[in-house]
Amino acid sequence: GSYTGPIVVEASGNYQDEATGLQLTITENSPLRAAYANVTRSTTIAVSPFTEMAVRKASATSLTATNISQANDLIACIFAFDAVNTKPLALSVAALQTASQSQKDYTLALASLSQMAQTSGTSIGSIISTMSNEIISNNGLTTTAASFVTALHKYQDNNPAVQKVVKDTGGSQLELIGSVSLSLNSIAIGPDGALYSGINKYTNYSSAKINTFKSYSTIALYKLNPALNRWELYSKIKNAVNSTGKSKLIIDPTSIPSATKIYAGFDFSIFKSIDSGNSWVDVSYVNSDSLQNKVGLIEDIAVYSSSIVYLATLNAVYKSNGNGWNAINNSNLPSGATIYTIAIDPSNSNILYAGGHNGVIGTGIYKSTDGGASWVFVSSALNFTESGNTYLRDISSIVVDPNNSNTIYAGAFNQGLFKSTNGGQSWTQLSNEPSGYISRLIMDKNHKNLLYLLSLNGLYYSPDGGDTWNTTITTVGLTRNVLDIAIDPTPNANTLYVMYNGGILQGTFNQTNNSILWANITQ
Repeated sequence: GSYTGPIVVEASGNYQDEATGLQLTITENSPLRAAYANVTRSTTIAVSPFTEMAVRKASATSLTATNISQANDLIACIFAFDAVNTKPLALSVAALQTASQSQKDYTLALASLSQMAQTSGTSIGSIISTMSNEIISNNGLTTTAASFVTALHKYQDNNPAVQKVVKDTGGSQLELIGSVSLSLNSIAIGPDGALYSGINKYTNYSSAKINTFKSYSTIALYKLNPALNRWELYSKIKNAVNSTGKSKLIIDPTSIPSATKIYAGFDFSIFKSIDSGNSWVDVSYVNSDSLQNKVGLIEDIAVYSSSIVYLATLNAVYKSNGNGWNAINNSNLPSGATIYTIAIDPSNSNILYAGGHNGVIGTGIYKSTDGGASWVFVSSALNFTESGNTYLRDISSIVVDPNNSNTIYAGAFNQGLFKSTNGGQSWTQLSNEPSGYISRLIMDKNHKNLLYLLSLNGLYYSPDGGDTWNTTITTVGLTRNVLDIAIDPTPNANTLYVMYNGGILQGTFNQTNNSILWANITQ
């Protein structure tokens, strides 16, 4: 015919239930529907529980072309596949092996609904109604998100052959059903510019498609797929528990792209991968021959090379011995101090800087020139007097200039930013540094003197080594709580990434006018 415009189609009949293998029926009285915003002439139409959810969402107001389009887009955003334009497959190992990512996810999503119904003892129709009601009310999933992901895992656990092919073909985007307050923790870039994100806590739905499993003994690692412009589940770090929400994701800068070495620290555990995150080994123990003594609460990780890695913890500093850690000489460090930050001179791995907090006072800054065998206090100039008493500064972050190792910057929580130009022999407080809690300092080796400062007030950057400052994240209207930053280390790169409470931004630095252009790459 010559009709052009929105349509609604219905489907009923028999189908094989994925979870039970039984033949079930969609009756004519309760058919599944699909709505299309604009159809011209003949078309092939897929009808499923997910297109039914979209129809119910659009019908909550009226079935106009605009509402249909918005509802279909919302379902695609929630489940990370396009239910309208993707054809699901019969669920088999052979089909999954050659399926596109969207086809694989669509097929697994149908199996997950079936598993939800079997587990809860209800019908598919009841599951569709519950999820549709949440989507209508909240523009997303709330309580059913956890059940859906759990069902996805259970179905795969019950079908090992399917589970294996899903893993072998890159995982499932269904793991990405997200949260309004994403529990994003750390971000890092490999030597080839590959971007990784470590996330550790399940919460509920968000339009941002980055999250993890509802599994309190698993940490998820995601990798950005530039070709598809989306994050993809890359690997799971099993038996990693993170109760404090603090985490570190650090990459060995000397790695080769095909075998990137990654360290992931959570609470009292640290894991190591030597194959770009495909597999992980627990290296949390002091002296690798003993599985009794774990390192303390992990505060910072500093990597110089695959054989030179330092760990700052609640009460000690450790050096890697391969698959475990040896406590280095901590007798010169303040007794009982929490070492928040440790930095390695990029031109000499024996030179270290450390600082932190010690009870009701700070530690100031300590320097080692022999790989931690001994330490010297080098920051008396940072001391301050209050009510007639002299105190040391709390040190939250230290960074050594990658282009000039005599220049060091140290952040003192909310007590100022300090700079040394002679290897820590003397320090000056920068008079115009941004205010607020300084959580991290980082420098861009591709741009001389370009210094970034993360604080609870936002992200700031200085193109001239701290003489002048520009605000950035606070001006894009997204958030002030910046959690982590990663800078592309590849030569001549101008790219950085920022993790904040709400997602991940990609920035492009323009050295002509010292500006940064931002794009949201959370989805």
